[in-house]
Amino acid sequence: MSAALAPLAGASEQNPELTERCFRLDAEADPGLLLRALGLFAKLNLVPRKVAAEYQNGRLRAEIRVNGLSDGQSDHIAQVMRGLFGVEWVILS
Repeated sequence: MSAALAPLAGASEQNPELTERCFRLDAEADPGLLLRALGLFAKLNLVPRKVAAEYQNGRLRAEIRVNGLSDGQSDHIAQVMRGLFGVEWVILS
């Protein structure tokens, strides 16, 4: 695990730059896709604050909200999500 992805237990209370991040993704529907996306946060020992997903017309749209990530970590995770098989786009806010 790289230093940029080191676990940050309780860090959001200590550092104001570690605010809530929202990852929105659109992908081809695949049974394991949501688990692979959530696994990126599990590797950091982070539990998402909110997870919502919707299947429609062969597509999966998901929103994952998480606290405790820096800007750099969030950007890295979004980039990794974009590389997951079937993912068309990821928006980070």
